[in-house]
Amino acid sequence: MPQTGKKANLALVISRFLPRSDHRRAISLTPSSLPPAAKRILRSCASLPDRRHARSPMPRTIHLVHYSKISDHHQRTIQPHIPIAIPDAPGFFLPRQPASIPVTLGPLVPWSLNMVASAARARARDLVSWFESNGGQKSPAVELAEDEQHAFRFRALSDVDGNESPSKFNICSCPTTLSLSYLNIIPIEEKVLDGVSVRFCGSTLTSLWDVVPSHILSRFVLLEQASLKDRSFWAPYINALPTTFDTIIYFTTEDRKWLGATNLDTFRDIRHGLWKSEWELVMDALKERGIDCSQFSWDSYVWAASIFTSRGFDSTLVFPNLELERFSVLYPFLDSLNHDSNARVDWDMRFDAFALSTYEPLKKGDEIFNNYGSKGNEELLAGYGFCIPNNPFEQVAVKLGGLIPPIKQIILENHLLEPKDMSEEDFGRDLYLRSSDCKLGRYDNKHSWLGGIPPLLFKVALGIYLYTTSRPQSLHYDLPDWKPGRHIIGAVRQLLQVLQVRHQKIAGGAPNGEPTNTRQHYASVYRKGQLNVVDSNIAELRKVLPEFVDERSSILSPSSILTTREAIAQLETENPAAARAFVEGVGNVLVDPMDAAEMQAADCEDVVWVLWLAYAYVLTENTPSSKIYAWLHNLRAFYKSKLRDFAAGADQAYVPPAYEFVAEKIAEVARDVSGVWTACSERRDVIFWAAEVVQFEAWEVFVREDDKYGGAEGGRESRWVLLMDDEA
Repeated sequence: MPQTGKKANLALVISRFLPRSDHRRAISLTPSSLPPAAKRILRSCASLPDRRHARSPMPRTIHLVHYSKISDHHQRTIQPHIPIAIPDAPGFFLPRQPASIPVTLGPLVPWSLNMVASAARARARDLVSWFESNGGQKSPAVELAEDEQHAFRFRALSDVDGNESPSKFNICSCPTTLSLSYLNIIPIEEKVLDGVSVRFCGSTLTSLWDVVPSHILSRFVLLEQASLKDRSFWAPYINALPTTFDTIIYFTTEDRKWLGATNLDTFRDIRHGLWKSEWELVMDALKERGIDCSQFSWDSYVWAASIFTSRGFDSTLVFPNLELERFSVLYPFLDSLNHDSNARVDWDMRFDAFALSTYEPLKKGDEIFNNYGSKGNEELLAGYGFCIPNNPFEQVAVKLGGLIPPIKQIILENHLLEPKDMSEEDFGRDLYLRSSDCKLGRYDNKHSWLGGIPPLLFKVALGIYLYTTSRPQSLHYDLPDWKPGRHIIGAVRQLLQVLQVRHQKIAGGAPNGEPTNTRQHYASVYRKGQLNVVDSNIAELRKVLPEFVDERSSILSPSSILTTREAIAQLETENPAAARAFVEGVGNVLVDPMDAAEMQAADCEDVVWVLWLAYAYVLTENTPSSKIYAWLHNLRAFYKSKLRDFAAGADQAYVPPAYEFVAEKIAEVARDVSGVWTACSERRDVIFWAAEVVQFEAWEVFVREDDKYGGAEGGRESRWVLLMDDEA
């Protein structure tokens, strides 16, 4: 925390008089090391009276620090790319916080605030003058203005009625000769530019143009031009670029806590490692050729890469005819427009210029926006350093990973995917979950409640379920009359488990407290958006698998999802004596199956289900007219292979966890209660089958506090249910 006992009465902007390499870090320097212009300003500062009307001495040391967000009426807002000089002398307070943490500087004299604004306006004037004098075109109704943080934005100088205007409103046009990328160092004799006219600049990097990947080399070209300072043709443009960012690569250790358990937390490390290897690749290549590379520091490469990720335009869009690998191109001035996903803009990309127009009606003073495209907050925070609350294009990226050959075979045999859609590339790419109101649209999965799930993800979940249960290969998912059933329940359960784990991970990774800076704020917005997408899909899948025992699925038949109580009730309807024997037997060796609270306390309702299935199987095996027979007929067909597994030798097959325990309990009951229990004890294949069915088919639903079935008091009660449907 800042020392409030000492207040700074002055903040001096000296960025205009220092090398640009010094603007991107916190430094300390003595007055003797400053250029003459900076010395004059510093002396004039020292001559100003402080709040005690005492003359402030010439400071011994000047400390440059960066701030990204300072708010409330006692503080001032200063853009990250404005270095603030804090003289180390009596009457001045030197903050000890790391960059981008809000600090109290105390009252700032109007003169120093004016210097901040003046420096920003000067850079804007220089950029506009350079742009227009070199072929750039800007509408007279547009100006490059600064916002409250002294960052640049486009602003309308007069009203523009986009609805009544006979044509679109031209904002600006940047000639290709002002663009900056690795194309600027390719000699014309190489004949790869195909008529594209770019400014050639002699460079020590030219020898690498066909050695180093183009997107990497473009960043080094920018760095080389920045090192030339005012000798660079692009100096007015480079001087106007920000020197730090709120992208994830700039997050401090404290900031990264706000990314915890999200995709971007992992991606930040991936990007850092990738950029580091890119930088080392070029540094090694330069050293091998005996070229001085001292101006290309790692920190400066991070800055250049961030410039291109946040401001660059895709080469395949601006130069579609060039047969070169993909890279980004900088278009000065034009890249100063901020993003609005609702902005109606037109990109007119020609070989000689890039023009921006809008169809939006504008009022004098309105900001004019570009539209970067349909980007979610994950992409915006990673590449641009900001997020949009309630972003209508928000998505959550998921990866499948590799699939074992048997699962791929089942997917093919059931016509879930075509062979051409099952390459390693298909399974390795990112898939994106979407919320129900996502503007990117819904996925075509045959059912509306799957509209937020990528088709490939759902089909793989279905394939995994079929492989796990050894389901016969006869789904024909591709047929037009395909209907949901037991296999869909299995796939939905797979997806729900994945989504619930993702929800717990994202929600549990959030730090306590409130964000303390811009980066943490954006990370918080990003996390909330990710949770909203996950929760939206969980809610939709719950239409198939209800969360509460008294709810019914909107997809499955009303009577198909049963608790053990309902299963026992059906048994009592068909055979009261057998039902009494079942309840008596289970009560003797386990719990009262009619007492939900007792089953909840013992956490054994799934075991009661195994007992009921084995008992009902033996009881109705030769009674086709029984409704229970119809229920179990479907399960017998679906899990036929489980009976074969047992016939082959249970000791050689996978044994479900409940099998041995239930077999012992049935044998124990059979010694006291004869009849069906005795027959059941002799059918260990059926016990094996019943244990497998419950393992893969039963799931938990919750009981509301006023549920008619009653249950344990305290905590959230749950019941185990099964899908019982003769058409499932």
